[in-house]
Amino acid sequence: MRTLSGTLETAQAGDQRTPYIRLVFKKGATTVDYTSRLIRLVHVEQPYNSYARIVLDNHDRAVQDLTGFYVDIGYGYVTGAGNEYSSAPRLWVFQQSMESEEGRVESVLYLEGIWTLLTAIKDLGALGGTSPYLDVLFDGTLYTVYDLLEMVLESCCNVDLDSLGSVDDEIIDTLRPVFEVNASGGLFEDAASVLYRLINLTQCYLRPSGDYSGSKLTGFKLVHPQETDSVDYEYYSSGASGHPFFQSFWKDNVVVPNHVYVFANQNSETGDWLGIIVGEADYSDSEGFYDEDGDLKDIPEYTLASTLKTQNDADLRAEAIYWKRWHETEWGVAVVPHNCGQELFDYVKVYDNRGS
Repeated sequence: MRTLSGTLETAQAGDQRTPYIRLVFKKGATTVDYTSRLIRLVHVEQPYNSYARIVLDNHDRAVQDLTGFYVDIGYGYVTGAGNEYSSAPRLWVFQQSMESEEGRVESVLYLEGIWTLLTAIKDLGALGGTSPYLDVLFDGTLYTVYDLLEMVLESCCNVDLDSLGSVDDEIIDTLRPVFEVNASGGLFEDAASVLYRLINLTQCYLRPSGDYSGSKLTGFKLVHPQETDSVDYEYYSSGASGHPFFQSFWKDNVVVPNHVYVFANQNSETGDWLGIIVGEADYSDSEGFYDEDGDLKDIPEYTLASTLKTQNDADLRAEAIYWKRWHETEWGVAVVPHNCGQELFDYVKVYDNRGS
């Protein structure tokens, strides 16, 4: 949750709200403010993708070519202290069109977020690989998962990664994985795919962030969602004090498989599994499908993690696999007056007093 001023928090939760959306586009030393030209805006933020479509009034044909420009869309309201806003993660203009018909002349911008740029970056030579393959093997002795994420983002992509702070899933800054890039036939991986493989070794997620140094493209922050987290924000049905919601929809799903096995400790020289270690995350007594006797079915999943060498690491990998699936299966929808500070993976509560 981005920090908002008291006046902005009051305005967005009030009965009477006047939105304010700031659109200042930048490229190098050029800055263009098209806040007053906004007609329509659709903006989607997802865990590994973000994009937007912005329609600008162009009746005077004065909207310039904005391809390649970036914008930190400022979402806000007119408050007692003036026009206030909070900036969303950065987007870049990938396409621009001009649309004309009787009574309507508009410029339409199609924007993409940092994950799209990362899929285009394949120069990972800064990791230590050599031409022509740029392949590199991290042997599990020096670098933690966090170290490798930082190397890819900051050394290869010029993207800032926040310090971990209190984030700790017992993996992110502890495990030193054996990790290959551009090896085993997977030549010229893009940065996004490498980051995705790394973050999936953990229970954490990467969240685009506006907190970065000025010379960087943008920033990322690591988050570790847990049920014990403090609540970032609260929404209320009509008649209650606080930020209202218009509609909510929550969907519970059965999470299966419900029993994860991780086979670890393969002999790297002979390839045998004589010293096999089996890690487990067993939730078959609390989650899954029931049989006709009312007993939960044990539905296993098997994963190879040949380079892990300890029981603890194997168990943590199993937990990471299960909880990633749990987080990415459970979902809900709340339709609210726009919350200017909402971020991906925030923990929110919805208080609903409708019904009997």
